[in-house]
Amino acid sequence: MATPLTPEQRKRMEENRRIAMEKRAAKMALAQSCSSNLNPAAPAFVPKAIPVSSFTGIQHHQSTISKQNGNIGSKKYGAEGFSNKKKDVPNNCWNVMTAPLTGTLSLIARDRFICYIGFNQRLNDIFKSIPGSSFDAHKKKWTFPLDQYETLKKKIEPLAPNITVGNLPKSVLKMFSNPNKVQNDFKSIDISRIEPALFECLFPFQKEGVQFAVSKQGKCLIADEMGLGKTLQALAVADYYHEDWPILVICPSSMRFQWQEEILRYLKKIPSYGIIIVTTSKTILEDPKVVIISYDLVAKLKDALKKLQFGVIICDESHSLKNGKTVRTKSVLEVAKKAKRVILLSGTPALSRPIELYHQFKAIAPNLFPDKVDYGVRYCDGKQDKFGWNDTGSSHLEELKVILEDNVMIRRFKSDVLDQLPSKIRQVVYLNPESLPSTKGLASFEKQLQKEQMDGKEKRKTLLSYYHETGKAKVKGICDYVDQLLEQGKKFLIFAHHRDVLDGICEMLEKKQTYYIRIDGSVQSEDRKCVADQFQELDKFRVAVLSITAAGVGLTLTSAQLVVFAELFWNPGHLLQAEDRAHRIGQKSCVLVQYLIANGTAD
Repeated sequence: MATPLTPEQRKRMEENRRIAMEKRAAKMALAQSCSSNLNPAAPAFVPKAIPVSSFTGIQHHQSTISKQNGNIGSKKYGAEGFSNKKKDVPNNCWNVMTAPLTGTLSLIARDRFICYIGFNQRLNDIFKSIPGSSFDAHKKKWTFPLDQYETLKKKIEPLAPNITVGNLPKSVLKMFSNPNKVQNDFKSIDISRIEPALFECLFPFQKEGVQFAVSKQGKCLIADEMGLGKTLQALAVADYYHEDWPILVICPSSMRFQWQEEILRYLKKIPSYGIIIVTTSKTILEDPKVVIISYDLVAKLKDALKKLQFGVIICDESHSLKNGKTVRTKSVLEVAKKAKRVILLSGTPALSRPIELYHQFKAIAPNLFPDKVDYGVRYCDGKQDKFGWNDTGSSHLEELKVILEDNVMIRRFKSDVLDQLPSKIRQVVYLNPESLPSTKGLASFEKQLQKEQMDGKEKRKTLLSYYHETGKAKVKGICDYVDQLLEQGKKFLIFAHHRDVLDGICEMLEKKQTYYIRIDGSVQSEDRKCVADQFQELDKFRVAVLSITAAGVGLTLTSAQLVVFAELFWNPGHLLQAEDRAHRIGQKSCVLVQYLIANGTAD
C-alpha cells in the first residue's frame, strides 16, 4: 500500500513544478523573439545549429525553416552574406565561432625539429619562409633547423588564438642549442689499455660500445639487441676502469653463475676465490674483487653492499628497475648512488612504456630528467584522469631517443652490424645450480660409469639413465631461462630430447599463456610442415618446442634468429642439423645458438 504524501512533500512538489513552468515559458519567449527577428511573418521555431565556419576559406551554410507539414522555404547565406545579417540576430541565438588549430614541436635530430599541425595556407607560407626549412614527404610535415626555433615562434605568434603551437622544453633547447657544445666523437678514444685477450675478442661495433661508455665516464646504458655481446662490452668497460674496483654485478638470479663463467674467462686479473656469488642474505662479503647478486637480494644486503664502496656497478637486464615504487629499485638506486661507474645492460630497456626508463636514468644520469612529472607530461602523455595521475602513455618518442643517444644510451640492432657478425654465433649458458635438485643421485651414475668391470651393454644402459636423469634435473632451470627469454619478446626455437623436458617447457608456456608449436615423434611427418608454417607465418606464435631427433631435419623456421638447446645429444651432427632449422636460405640475420649447460650433470 502506497504511503500518503505529507503536506511538506506536497508543498515542495508544487514549488518545483512552478519553477519548471517558469523556465519553459522563458525558453519559448526566447525562441519566439529569434523567429520574429528573422522572419516576422513566420511562426515560432527553434533554429537548427549552423556548422562552425573555418578560417581556412569561405564555406556556404544553409538554414532551413521547417514547419510541421514540411519545408516551407530555404535561404542560402555566404560567409559575407551571413555576416551582414548578423546584426539582426540576437547574440544568444546563434553561436558562430572559428575552430582553433593547435600543433606541437618535437626534436627529431640534434639540430632539427618538426612541427605536427594540420594544414593552413597562411601557416604553410610562414613555414616556407624559414631558412633551412624542409617538407618531409613521408611524414607530410615541415622540419626546421634548431637555430631557427625563435624565428618560427615569432612568426607564428601573431596568428594566435586561431593558431597556436607548443614550445620545445627549455631543457632540450639548453641541451642542444649551446654553441660551445661539440658532438662527442667517441670513436677516437683510445681503449687499448684493456687486457689484450679481452680486447682481441671484441668486434669493431663492440669496441665502439666501450668507447661510448668511456666517453660518458663509465655511466651509460648499452641497449644492443640480444646476441650482440652486451656482457663482453660491460666487462671491457670494467677492465678499463680497473683502478675503481671492486665490481658489483646485479642480475637476475638465473644469470649469476653465467656471469661468474664470463668473468673468469675474460678478466684474467680476477682469481676464482675473488668472486663471491650471493645466494642468501646470510652470505658473508669479505674483501671481494667481484660480488654477483640478484636484484631481490640487494634490498636484504643493502647496508653491507654500501660499506664495500663499489667503484664499478653492472646492472644486467636493467629493465628490472622499471618500477620506482618497488623495494628492489629503491635499494639498487641507493647502492649505485656513490659508484663512479654504473653500466646498465638491456636489450629491451622499455618493455612497453617510456616511464619504465625513468628510474634507469636515475642510476646513471640523475640530472638528465630531474622532475618525474615534467618527464611524464612530455614523453608519457601524462595527464590527470578520473583515476588520478596517468603517465602510462607515450609521446615525443623521437625527441626522447635523440636525448638518450646524445647523453647516455647506445643501441645497435643485428641488421646494423650484420657485415661484422658471423652468420652463426654459439654461446654456452650455465644454468643456476640452485634450480637443480640434489646432484647426489647423478653423482652415483658417474661413479658407476668409472667401474672398469662394466661391459658395453651395461655401460650404455647406465649412460642412457644418466642422460635421462640429467634432463629431468634441468627442467626447472630451463623453464626459468625460457621465462627470461619471453620477457624480451623474441621468437625462438628450443630443442630437447626427452619427453619429460619437452612436457615441462610446454607446461610453463601454457601457464604464461604463450602461443607455441610443438613437434615431436607424436606428430605425423605429413603434418609437421603445416605446424612449422604456423610458427613461420604467424607472429603470435612465439616459441617452437622441438624434438632434436623428430624436428632436426626437413623444416624451415627462419622467422627465428635464436636457437636454444635445453639438452645435448650423443651425436653432434644432430645438433648441427637442428641449428640449421633457423640458419638456412631465407635467414636475413645472424643466428644465435645457445646451449644450456648444468654443472654436476651428464652435460
